[in-house]
Amino acid sequence: LSSAASDVYKRQLFGLLFVFLSPFNAATDEPEHLVRAEITSQNIVFPKYDEENGGFLTIESVTTVPRNLNVFETDWDTQKINLTPTYYDSAFLQNPFYGYIAPAIGLTLAKLLDLNQVWLLWMGRFFNLLLYGSICAIAIKKSPVMKMPMFVVACLPLAVELGASLNMDALTLSLSLLLSLIHISEPTRPRLI
Repeated sequence: LSSAASDVYKRQLFGLLFVFLSPFNAATDEPEHLVRAEITSQNIVFPKYDEENGGFLTIESVTTVPRNLNVFETDWDTQKINLTPTYYDSAFLQNPFYGYIAPAIGLTLAKLLDLNQVWLLWMGRFFNLLLYGSICAIAIKKSPVMKMPMFVVACLPLAVELGASLNMDALTLSLSLLLSLIHISEPTRPRLI
């Protein structure tokens, strides 16, 4: 393998380590992002806050995730997905639904395959990382200049950790990189006038 290809594989491994070994709900506001992704997986684009029950309707498994523990410190990961309806007080109503489509696909897949509840978190994180990495790769590949600085920005540990979480900022960050590609390639486009 070339050194460039080897570096790409190392970065992918780095992201997957964040997906599977990061403590549960340790990423920024991950409990709320998990609830919003689960609501999106039910094809609910605009969640409604239920005043009577004091929260957003979701499933039990996403509201019982332990905080800052990993698979070696709890048995939460060995339990089956609990689809019992329940309410959670926050679901980031202000965030657009499309920021949660990738994690929602992962959550839906975990439910359809009847996996243990840890897979809700892991599949959501994985699909978010896949989207983040794909958009960043497109931006870097299509960039006429500054490929290495864009690669460095995309692979910063905090950026990868964000991409490997359920946070919709992973989409925002990758689209920002894509937007910067459009901006820096603008002077190199031929002018019609």
